[in-house]
Amino acid sequence: MVLTQVKHYEAYWDGPYAEQDLQTVHSNNVLYMICGTHGLYGRNVPLYIGKTEQEVQNRIKQHSRWLDDEPDPVRIYVACIGEFISWTENAAIEEYPPLSRDVIEQVESLLIYAHQPVYNTKSKQGNLQSVQPITVFNTGRRSTLYPEVSSLRWLGDGV
Repeated sequence: MVLTQVKHYEAYWDGPYAEQDLQTVHSNNVLYMICGTHGLYGRNVPLYIGKTEQEVQNRIKQHSRWLDDEPDPVRIYVACIGEFISWTENAAIEEYPPLSRDVIEQVESLLIYAHQPVYNTKSKQGNLQSVQPITVFNTGRRSTLYPEVSSLRWLGDGV
């Protein structure tokens, strides 16, 4: 049996925001989730999860083509990512320092793979970007996201 070192991260979510209220969002937020109504899955479900290297409000504007066609107003959640140390220590953190682009991409990829948002069509095709085993704890105002997702669960022992 091979023991694998798992990296743990926290995605601390905030929201929901209306599209016009995103100018108040802190620039340290690197993930966003657009929730809305889906005919099969119901209301306030994740429609899209993404990462951004720019202001969240600018990234959301790039989705305007399909956002304008949604049957109900969408809600937007944003998250910053930090290394998970312990529940006590992480609760005391006021601002996470930026993590590497590689870590952000792994966290985003795992969240998309685990939750299968309707509009993340390219990212759901089975190419999970996790090179190393990771666990993500979704905390804060996470909407309907799982509280915890792990690449070990989604990829099995092949990690």
